[in-house]
Amino acid sequence: MELYSSLGDLLLNKSDDKGITFISREFDEEYISYKDLCQRALGILYDLQDRGIKRGCELVFQLDNCRDFVLCFWACILGGIIPVPVAVGNNQEHRLKLFGIWDMLNNPYLITDIKGIRVLEKAIDDGLSIEKIESIKKRTIQIDDIGNSTRGIGDIYQPSLEDTAFIQFSSGSTGQPKGVVLSHRNLLTNIDAIITGSSTTEADSTLSWMPLTHDMGLIGFHISPVAAGINQYIMPTSLFIRNPVLWLRKANEHRITLLSSPNFGYKYFLEFYRPESAKDWDLSHIRLIFNGAEPISVDLCQKFLGEMHKHGLKSNVMFNVYGMAEASLAVTFPHPGEELESIRLDRKSLSIGDTIKENIEGQDTDVIEFADLGFPVKGCSVRICDDFGKVLNENTIGNIEIKGENVTSGYYNNSSASAKAIGIDGWLNTGDLGFIRKGRLIVTGRAKDVIFVNGQNYYAHDIERVSEEVDGIKMGRVAAIGVFNTHTQKDDIIIMVLYKKKLEDFAELAVNIKKQIYLKMGLEIANVIPVWDLP
Repeated sequence: MELYSSLGDLLLNKSDDKGITFISREFDEEYISYKDLCQRALGILYDLQDRGIKRGCELVFQLDNCRDFVLCFWACILGGIIPVPVAVGNNQEHRLKLFGIWDMLNNPYLITDIKGIRVLEKAIDDGLSIEKIESIKKRTIQIDDIGNSTRGIGDIYQPSLEDTAFIQFSSGSTGQPKGVVLSHRNLLTNIDAIITGSSTTEADSTLSWMPLTHDMGLIGFHISPVAAGINQYIMPTSLFIRNPVLWLRKANEHRITLLSSPNFGYKYFLEFYRPESAKDWDLSHIRLIFNGAEPISVDLCQKFLGEMHKHGLKSNVMFNVYGMAEASLAVTFPHPGEELESIRLDRKSLSIGDTIKENIEGQDTDVIEFADLGFPVKGCSVRICDDFGKVLNENTIGNIEIKGENVTSGYYNNSSASAKAIGIDGWLNTGDLGFIRKGRLIVTGRAKDVIFVNGQNYYAHDIERVSEEVDGIKMGRVAAIGVFNTHTQKDDIIIMVLYKKKLEDFAELAVNIKKQIYLKMGLEIANVIPVWDLP
């Protein structure tokens, strides 16, 4: 954004007529103007600096409370401290991820609450030494101990555009976490593209339940509204999980114009939605609902729009987008106000180098439908390549690569991962597959999630989507994997199902899953296995 020289400039000198409403319960809201937010953040910055946390130090966030998170985030940005947002959890896998992140930082501190301190102490059960835990505790700030005084305001640091603003760690739970380095230039470029590409004006307002540790929650629905100078509403993800209908109830109450949710949220909302409890809703003011972060089900989009039409929701509000942390956030947007676009393709022509084959009238066993995700946003370029880096023509499946001032320079303290992702020509391989059609991007799936069966490519998320159509299977509770069979010399497809009921009742569910996938996709499933946990 040309008017700003750093991310901190977005918040400085804001008026007090717009701000954030934090929704903690159905009837419990707190409003903080942007002007007040800035003053409170500077008070927290004073306390952080007083504890020796200086410019360039990393501050790992373990904060559940959205207000605390936002205040501490801006304190860091204004003082040149590098925020490292990490999702809060209480299991071994989460703790191991947290310590893995800690070990790759240069001069880290941790900010959390008393519950987070207890989680830290549990790490002794994971094999972490008492000495290691105590060393981290010495560099831990408890949120209740700061920001409560008016002893002073912190010293503002004016960074260069190339300075690191914050580090966005990948949301995936498996493998070594990778920290995406986002500079002030990266973020300002992409925020400008988001505001421009969504035609956001001062008349807009936003509401989000996405985690602030996720790029869509933090950049798309917190920092971007700050930059646009519009009112924003934030509800905790946990509140949405407990009461998903509250999402649109609050959108109706506050006449919100911009919403967001990944694919999962629409189905989850519809499971709890009852028309009789929403008869007074008016959703006609909603202009766009951003849909990204997960593979998009076109059928689910249409079902959600159809159900909400009775409340005045327009058919052209579903804003299917493509983005990733390495791009700051946004890569492609459709045009605001256009109807939902999709394409039906032959499943057998989805390998790298294949020319797509449209199949409008085919049977489900032959056809898969993909959402159209629009055009590259301002400042970002997109191309499709084969595995050797050759640029492919339109309508040809290949690796999606991106380049632009919004794109990260690499992963934090991980030169090997950076070199693997970013070529010498500066193009970053997203790890996704897709194609460009009439200048618009269609993503077909993750390259690492392709399962090879009888010489054909099948996407794990496609198999999982079909599995979720079976009664008793909830979205996100099933995983499809390919396992190489040494006897047949080909991949067997195995379905893992999160299942905690009686095992004797599982057999019928397993049979139904196998039947559904065979009928819809023509695929034989080798095994359906109940598991107690899915990462």
